[in-house]
Amino acid sequence: MLFVGLAVLSQGGFLAAYVILWWIVPQQSPATRVRGVPVILVLLLLALTAFLWVLSLQGVLVSDAGASLYLPILLVVTATVYLLRQIRLTGRGT
Repeated sequence: MLFVGLAVLSQGGFLAAYVILWWIVPQQSPATRVRGVPVILVLLLLALTAFLWVLSLQGVLVSDAGASLYLPILLVVTATVYLLRQIRLTGRGT
């Protein structure tokens, strides 16, 4: 429920962070031991999301034409993480 509320308040910023965390955190399996993602990486991702949201609220992320750059930045970051994830999965053969 926390991410749902934050996703609505942040205009999708924390939704993007949730999706990225869902992609990079390994799924739990009782049969295999999977090395997890460092906690600092998770905290940095959440801090970056909050920082972008605050910049958007202050009107800093605005182009010369007056359009908000918040959602395009979120889209580029999310797409980059997805691309890197796909490259990593392709390299492992799964």
